Amino acid sequence: MSRKRLSTAQLQHYLCPILRTNTSKRLFNTLPSRRPRCPSLVPLHTIARCLQERNSTTSARHSDERIDQDKDASGGLVNEPAKYHGENKTKNGGKHAYRGVRVGRRPPPNAPDSMKVLPTNEVEDKLTKIAEVTAKLQNAMQPLYVLLRDRGIKPDVRHYKAIIHSNSDPEHGSSITVRSLLAEMEEHNVPLDASPLRAALLALAVHPDFILRQDVLRMLRSRWITLSEDDWHHVVAGLIREHQFELALDHLAHMGRKHIVVKDWLHSLLVYNLLEFNEFDLVRELMEARLNQGHGMKTEFWNNVLHAASRARHHGLTSFIWWKIVELKNSHPERIVCERVLEVAARNKDTRLQAAVEAILRHNGAKPRYKDYLGLTRGHLEDGDLFAALDVCIGIDRHVRMRCYRYIRAYCLTHEVHPLKIWNRLKDLKELGHTIPSESAMLVVDLCEKAAARDPFIVDDGVRIYKELYALCGKNPSLGVFNSLLGMSRTGRNAQAAAFFVKEMAKLGVAPTGETFEHLIFLCVKTGNFQSAYLYANDLSKRGFKVRNQTRKDMIRLCEESKNRDEWAAKMCEENKRQFYSLTDKQREKHKRDRDKYKARRREKRRAQSIAEAKEEEGWEDYEPSLTTPEDLEAKSEKLNTATAEAKDGSETERQS
Repeated sequence: MSRKRLSTAQLQHYLCPILRTNTSKRLFNTLPSRRPRCPSLVPLHTIARCLQERNSTTSARHSDERIDQDKDASGGLVNEPAKYHGENKTKNGGKHAYRGVRVGRRPPPNAPDSMKVLPTNEVEDKLTKIAEVTAKLQNAMQPLYVLLRDRGIKPDVRHYKAIIHSNSDPEHGSSITVRSLLAEMEEHNVPLDASPLRAALLALAVHPDFILRQDVLRMLRSRWITLSEDDWHHVVAGLIREHQFELALDHLAHMGRKHIVVKDWLHSLLVYNLLEFNEFDLVRELMEARLNQGHGMKTEFWNNVLHAASRARHHGLTSFIWWKIVELKNSHPERIVCERVLEVAARNKDTRLQAAVEAILRHNGAKPRYKDYLGLTRGHLEDGDLFAALDVCIGIDRHVRMRCYRYIRAYCLTHEVHPLKIWNRLKDLKELGHTIPSESAMLVVDLCEKAAARDPFIVDDGVRIYKELYALCGKNPSLGVFNSLLGMSRTGRNAQAAAFFVKEMAKLGVAPTGETFEHLIFLCVKTGNFQSAYLYANDLSKRGFKVRNQTRKDMIRLCEESKNRDEWAAKMCEENKRQFYSLTDKQREKHKRDRDKYKARRREKRRAQSIAEAKEEEGWEDYEPSLTTPEDLEAKSEKLNTATAEAKDGSETERQS
């Protein structure tokens, strides 16, 4: 059967490197198949006709004339001078006139003279090389200019394959152009063999179109053409770019059953797309399976994955990459990645990962930063390793150490850790050659002050700690340490220990402050030594220290409630009342508001506690709604109302007093 002879103008829609959106008004259907399909509603944005030869068809000239009429209204096309082709543009659109150039874009260069003098077979080889190696649409147009326009060669499968293959260009390629090229081949009886169809799969891997890909696969199947390994990769790549991850994973599993090795670029493409959708667990499974198959991973790839996982605070993927790749390959990630991994480890109580990251930082000569130490301390405390948290605080800057000690102090108070446990650990570190800062001793003394409320015998331990303090830290105690020791003695009501600490302060020449006198005054009042309390109060006022209003009120209350009141107690009570009631009306009003606020807070706390105790009884949550109220619930309700009324009466009595 003879084929229809094709003219050069029949490929003009596809041989211009500049897209013209107004060159065609028709709609393009998908390729013929066994099932009916709806035509596409998107008009074809084919490559504009730019090869204005003297033997151009009438339809092409009419199309160009219509574009010239509409270009001013659309604003998308402008006339470019013919200097891009080296010839002047004639009035009637003469030879080599370049028309239909988009605003702000220069047309591609014409074929160089060195290419025009080459034999036809060499130009054909050059076209094939450009299409398959570089895959640049603009570069592929130059040999096509020479073959089809200058030499008038009839277009065949090689030319179609080259232009389809060149549409894998990520910048200028298009799936719509691939669809129209395949339709053009079928229309003009150009054989659709394996080469253009496989080139179409490659182009659709870059510019995905699910319907067209299925049509191409159906045509390959109808021709009994099996998919090669590259074809499988191109199909999966198109599915990944369409975010059809389930289908892509199913195809990958099928490739595994066919013993097709997945290439690194496809695996990386799948992982990066999954990371965009925060599928970190699936990424970990894929990477673990990849490593188990014996495949390696590039440093740039796993570094990017580690960066994304640590930024998303995903512990599973972060720890997997660190132990399976970073540690085994002895790699050194960036500092910012290490900091994020430290934070992830601290949040998930992974002390082993914290120690590994810290070792990497030290090996790189990078000193951990402020937040790194905080993360390490929090991580060890959340893991229950108090000694490891103490070890982190030794040898770091003072301002960082004080912030870390806040977490340690809160942990010890919550878990009621005995201060001697921390003190003995500090002595062990001293024996190992570490320098113990004075802030560590301050931490232990502060814990002794808080623990004296529940165990008065802690005061004796505090005295022993004070005697060992100089040997451990190599410095005399500071004023803050003495104030904490006196506060411990005040809480434990141990006057002998307080007298010992006062003598030590005088011996070392440590000047007392208002806080020091307050501790001594309250200790004397609680132990019934009102004469010493009165003398300390006079000494406090003579030194110019101001006594807080709440402190005066507490002193008045303690003096009035004491059973061993004497003349010194009355004198001190009268002196404090005179100082307290000499306040201005504004100060009294502020003090009254503060008291009312604290009373209301305590009242709400007592009420909530009463309700919670009532709810803890058996059967509270077993109540089922009904028309009648069970007797046991009525009794519980009356008990709850009685407890609430007693709380209110108590608050009213306190307010009246």
